[in-house]
Amino acid sequence: MIKLSSNKLADTEYSYYAVPEYTTDTPYGQFVSVPEFKDRYDFNQLFNCRCQPGQVEELLAELEKLYAPTGVSYRKIIGHDPDTFNVLEHELTKRGWIDEREWMLVHDRKPERPINLDVKIEEMNAMGGEGREKEMMQAMPGLERAPYHKNSDKYLGGKLVFAVMDGKLVGTTGWYIVNSIARFRYVTTIEEARKRGVAGTMTQYIQQHPEVKAQEALCIFCSEDGPLRLYEELGFTKHLFMYAFRVGE
Repeated sequence: MIKLSSNKLADTEYSYYAVPEYTTDTPYGQFVSVPEFKDRYDFNQLFNCRCQPGQVEELLAELEKLYAPTGVSYRKIIGHDPDTFNVLEHELTKRGWIDEREWMLVHDRKPERPINLDVKIEEMNAMGGEGREKEMMQAMPGLERAPYHKNSDKYLGGKLVFAVMDGKLVGTTGWYIVNSIARFRYVTTIEEARKRGVAGTMTQYIQQHPEVKAQEALCIFCSEDGPLRLYEELGFTKHLFMYAFRVGE
């Protein structure tokens, strides 16, 4: 199994949210609030949270100050420190906060899913794939990648990958690099093309890409109730437990 620092893996995930001009350092972690995405928990949250026993009230008071200017009613905290998780799980769940279990997975074994030689791969810079993205969102209206991620694309850069089969766009994924770790953005295949090797083909393309192979590892983030089975079949293994607590709408 690949050996990676927990903090380094976590920093790779936090960098996804930490748009510099919208991030504030606090005694309990970093708070990000991106005005363009008020309806997205991920872009209005405290991340890399650290909290010791007896500090929960101070943490929540600080959180209220940070959220007050945003005008949103929900609250979200994420982190990876196990001691902080134990403190927050005990104190927040009894106050009605929802506990979400999450993972960073690392690609460290041969994928179980086959590839499909009929799938053609297109690669482009993250900021240059708007035409294909619009086409993908027409096929999968719930994807909403373009408006959600453009802010991060500006400073994370990276690549987008699109899968084409029989002349039709059938899947998309991508990656960016932080701290010598390549991080998958997501893996998505349209309904009618699933179980036909599209995800496996895109994953192998990225895995074998010279830019990715030059890094320490290739990782992906997934919630406990997300497509963990898919990612494990694509050759990823759970490496870092992360958590999220949220409350409100």
